[in-house]
Amino acid sequence: MTVTFSGKVWVFGDDLNTDAMYPGFAMKMEPPEAARHIFYEVRPGWTDRVSPGDIVLAGKNFGLGSSRPVAALFTELGVAGLVAEEFNSLFFRNAVNAGLPAMTVPDATSAFNEGDTGTFDLTAGRTVFGTLTIAGASFDDEQRLAASSLASHAAIALENARLHRIVERQALVDGLTGLANRRAASHALHAEAARAERLQTPLSLVLADLDGFKEVNDEHGHAVGDAVLRAFAEVLRDTLRESDIAGLWGGEEFLLLLPGADEEGAAQLAERVRVGLAARRIPSVPDLRVTASFGVAEYAGETNTEQLVAAADDALYRAKRGGKDRVERAVQAAF
Repeated sequence: MTVTFSGKVWVFGDDLNTDAMYPGFAMKMEPPEAARHIFYEVRPGWTDRVSPGDIVLAGKNFGLGSSRPVAALFTELGVAGLVAEEFNSLFFRNAVNAGLPAMTVPDATSAFNEGDTGTFDLTAGRTVFGTLTIAGASFDDEQRLAASSLASHAAIALENARLHRIVERQALVDGLTGLANRRAASHALHAEAARAERLQTPLSLVLADLDGFKEVNDEHGHAVGDAVLRAFAEVLRDTLRESDIAGLWGGEEFLLLLPGADEEGAAQLAERVRVGLAARRIPSVPDLRVTASFGVAEYAGETNTEQLVAAADDALYRAKRGGKDRVERAVQAAF
């Protein structure tokens, strides 16, 4: 695999927090509009000056703070890649998942001046990651030698990061559906609730349960049951926003975290998922109609995550009792 990215370098400092890069008010916007507010707090107006193909270079702890999908917004601006002396691991993974080249280069902020042109092409062992080319009138032989050393360190770091991501994914992702497993979903729930309370932004939770799933397994076998779970996961990926999180909560129950969405918005999204699933067909059993029931609850600062899940679960139970294949909202008294 060969990855090459080249462009004008924008140099930033240490400890760039994703909350500062992606302000709370932009979370309700569509990605193209939200992307216009990247670095709103640290460098106002930057999005008016950056050009497609440019490179963002930062110091240590790049991407601290949250799981906000800032990396995906960089792609909306046409940013060619991210370079940092040190990445937050979650931010680095999100960049890779968004298809945005990202690499760690020790002392990168010392090697580059803003406005320099950088081309990155790094190799580790037999794996090609890209090329590192530095263009600037101020570079002498000693500096070019230092750049070569930096490239070697970066290649090793990228290879280690690749292996780390494989292990990390195995620990946090459900192997059948490709969604977050319960451990990852639970961690995300607590993190998103803490940020919603800190920033006073909406957060809603949806619990979804496949209707008649036991009967599907009993009548058609577990292979078809697995196909149903995968089909629902595909509907979720097709319907949810980049900032939303979907996880397999247990058995045939799924948890959806919707940062920035109030109860009304969450109910509308759940309805789109419901309709999408009802229209989906299982190739091996074309006549099988699969439906799901949904419970929606919005987080309130005076509640805790256990109460939020309980409220959504109560709404889900009412959806089941009410005839299934429907969306119900939490009763506020349940909080």
